[in-house]
Amino acid sequence: YRNRLLRRCPGFHLETLTGPAIGDDVLREAAGWNARRLRAKGVVPTWERHPENLVRLRALLDAHGVALCGYDGERRLAAQLALRVGDDLWVHLAGFDPAFEDVRLGFLMTWFTALWAIEAGCRRLHLLYGTPVYKRRLGARPERAWQVSLFRHPLFTALYAGERLRDVDLNRLYWRARHLARDAAAAARRAARRRAGGRP
Repeated sequence: YRNRLLRRCPGFHLETLTGPAIGDDVLREAAGWNARRLRAKGVVPTWERHPENLVRLRALLDAHGVALCGYDGERRLAAQLALRVGDDLWVHLAGFDPAFEDVRLGFLMTWFTALWAIEAGCRRLHLLYGTPVYKRRLGARPERAWQVSLFRHPLFTALYAGERLRDVDLNRLYWRARHLARDAAAAARRAARRRAGGRP
């Protein structure tokens, strides 16, 4: 696919933007491409149902954003907007010019993003929901992503971790007490049967 792309666009190159350097024009264009693709599949894009999510994404991009953009000369053809948190890179929004569907530009941009993540020292690349064929071709495997929590201050992280640990301990205590109660009830029933002359 890369060779096809380069035959069609010999001047194709990638540019990486981070944080506030990711302009609103990049965000709007990627969201527009993404929305057009979803509408073609009969899906109402989330950005149209909840435009406030773009405002939230803008704030996250300012703090943790990485945008990998593909250009032919000065013309932007695609953008992958991701959030880098620790050693993880989460691709949050991807879009490309539909005129380049025939050279699999969306797949190529995901591949380029995976290469960028490896070179940047990321340990994991998250491509969000589902494991369609193109993700499996890049080695993806389904994993449950239970929760992502971003904190403004390390103190909040410590408080949250302590709260989660307490919840785990309480859960363990609950099940231990429940099993003890079940075992005690079974022992009481056996003792009652023995006293009544039944089977032990």
